[in-house]
Amino acid sequence: MLVEFRVTNFKSIRDTQVLSMVASKDAAFEDTHVLKPDGASFRLLKSAAIYGPNAGGKSNLLRALDFVQSSLFQNRTLDYHFQDKRYKKHPFFKLDMASRNAPSEFEVTYIDKGVRYQYGFSILGDRVVEEWLLVYKSDKPQEWFHRSVDEKTGEDVYKFSSHFKGQKLTWQKSTRKETFFLAVAANLNSEQLRPVYRWLMRLEVLNYNLKTFYLYSQMSSQLLDYYSIYFKDERYKKNLLNFLIAADVGIADFDFETQIVQGFSAANKEGEFTEHECKRPVFIHPHDGTSERFEFEEESEGTMRLFLLAFYILESLRQGIILIIDELESSLHPKLVRFIIGLFNSSENKNGAQLIFSTHNTNLLDIKETFRRDQIWFVEKDSSQATVLYPLTDFGPRKEFSIESGYLTGRYGAIPFVTEFILDGGESNYGT
Repeated sequence: MLVEFRVTNFKSIRDTQVLSMVASKDAAFEDTHVLKPDGASFRLLKSAAIYGPNAGGKSNLLRALDFVQSSLFQNRTLDYHFQDKRYKKHPFFKLDMASRNAPSEFEVTYIDKGVRYQYGFSILGDRVVEEWLLVYKSDKPQEWFHRSVDEKTGEDVYKFSSHFKGQKLTWQKSTRKETFFLAVAANLNSEQLRPVYRWLMRLEVLNYNLKTFYLYSQMSSQLLDYYSIYFKDERYKKNLLNFLIAADVGIADFDFETQIVQGFSAANKEGEFTEHECKRPVFIHPHDGTSERFEFEEESEGTMRLFLLAFYILESLRQGIILIIDELESSLHPKLVRFIIGLFNSSENKNGAQLIFSTHNTNLLDIKETFRRDQIWFVEKDSSQATVLYPLTDFGPRKEFSIESGYLTGRYGAIPFVTEFILDGGESNYGT
């Protein structure tokens, strides 16, 4: 389970911001909303909601987690990673000169099988300037490795703990300045680092519009083919079908069929618009004692998004994965959003699955069983236009007080300050 995430100098985030999943001493919803991991002296929250105005930095906080995972994925080099249109170059805070020449830093702390791990790195340009891993098998940490740069020679300097075993020199020599030691060693069969790498790879960060991803991404065919293979297993299909039935979207059954579609194919490296085979979902809707078949695009945008989200939600709950979603409520009814949150904040969620999401849905704030006070976070920009993240618990609101009302009236900040706008009333030549 995720304990804490720290990020510094990333996009709109300048100073270090900390998202903590450690539960407060509040005993509210003790049996549902929190879980005490094996070996831990503290309890962790099963979900967290992040509120704030447009352009406040909610998405950038979640993108920072995505940046950690995608940087490590398949040991991509940083120069390759920056070809991604979201991260064309070192994504520093642009609005002051000091940040332009300062590293961006990321650190993830989590608990797995009763052991706490603290992994982090910092980058400057296309170079890893520091990387570390602390392991808490007791109250005293073991620093398995620490990597830094010698200011005089520009070479990497490594320090290893006696607790860290294996071919350390080989892994060190195989790690270039733009790659990560953790990824290199894990891919070269370090028995100790492979589980750490695997845990970070299991983070699911959904920070794109799922409908757009389905319809237009070059990965759309591969995604749906994967869905069709996954849901051939009757257990998984039954879970998804029950999920859709519980969500009341009018679907009685679904299947996949092979169709010839026009669009982008991942197999076409030229990125041309072509025809190709694809497994497409088909939904069965009951009607007057019979049924009608609906293709994916004939469903509502909310149903399309819910179907694509369902895979990640069910796998997160099944495997105890952390699911991170930008704007969870997009195209979804508020009751469906509460339904999804409730699956995580449930006594049935015993595997350590966590849901972290951004939202504008203020109705969730005053439904008592939806959140504990320590599950609500806010972001806003300060006078220097840098993102600041802070929890509702900083304000110590009384339990009988309306959180939604307090938020909308500006008691907690993190709302847009809309000024007066007057439309220019001059004559227009449009259409003449």
